[in-house]
Amino acid sequence: MHKNDRKMKTNEIILVYILFFCNVLFSQTTLSAGDIAILQYNSDGDPEVLKFLALRSMETGTTINFTDNGWDGSAFRTTEGVHTWTAMLPVSCGDIVEVSITNGNFNLNASGDQIFAYQGTLSSPSFIFGINVSSGNWVDGTPRSRRTALPIALTDGTNAVTLPHIDNTKYTGSLTGSKTTILSNICTVSNWTGSDSVIQDFNGVFISDVTWSGSGNVNDYFNVIINADYSTSSNGNFSTCNCTVNSGNTLTVSSGNNIVIEEDITNNGNIIVNSGGSVVQLLSSGTDTGTNYTVERET
Repeated sequence: MHKNDRKMKTNEIILVYILFFCNVLFSQTTLSAGDIAILQYNSDGDPEVLKFLALRSMETGTTINFTDNGWDGSAFRTTEGVHTWTAMLPVSCGDIVEVSITNGNFNLNASGDQIFAYQGTLSSPSFIFGINVSSGNWVDGTPRSRRTALPIALTDGTNAVTLPHIDNTKYTGSLTGSKTTILSNICTVSNWTGSDSVIQDFNGVFISDVTWSGSGNVNDYFNVIINADYSTSSNGNFSTCNCTVNSGNTLTVSSGNNIVIEEDITNNGNIIVNSGGSVVQLLSSGTDTGTNYTVERET
């Protein structure tokens, strides 16, 4: 290669950095079933208070609707209320968010009710999480008062849970492990406790890192630590909230492959993006540290 060609190649690498490492800004993060999980609710007191765990990051301006309307199998009953929560700041994976609901038409009934989290409208909801608070299980067809069917978008034990009649209740299990494990634990009724007279307050801590040392699937984890050489061509694409590359290790994004980082990239080793590969960073508030980045582009 001629000396001038090498200079051109280097300049192109610098110029195309922005094409391969990009922040994607959304004013409203679109959530899927299981992207949040409710950890607590109190039907006593005013305001009523619920808490949820963010299982993915969200941009400022993201809204989530909470309703105690029952689902009849195809539509909401619409005899009760809706409370809309709006993210005033970016929400990180693992944040535990408190939602205060001043008693009004949204009013959890102590003798049985339900809570659905969704985006969209009552007439066209996109379900995220559900709690059924009643004696017995989800019902089929048109529910009686304070009974509800399970929307087809949700699965009991995965992103929905049935709890007994308790005025105030909270999750008591672990918040460590993969997303699948955490959701499964939250959706297990034996991991909940409560009281008909005492307000509950969830005070758990989210800690969910996984160190990849040469084997295993990192795609179900929140904070991935790369502690061996990782190539997407052999180990696969992945998405995660945060990614750290440890010193002495290389993360290679091969041609036609991509990795998606919702928030922060900490590069203490090396990150190589081959021509045709890409690294996408979702939150505009996400940070990048380290200097050993190589972005290649064939021209």
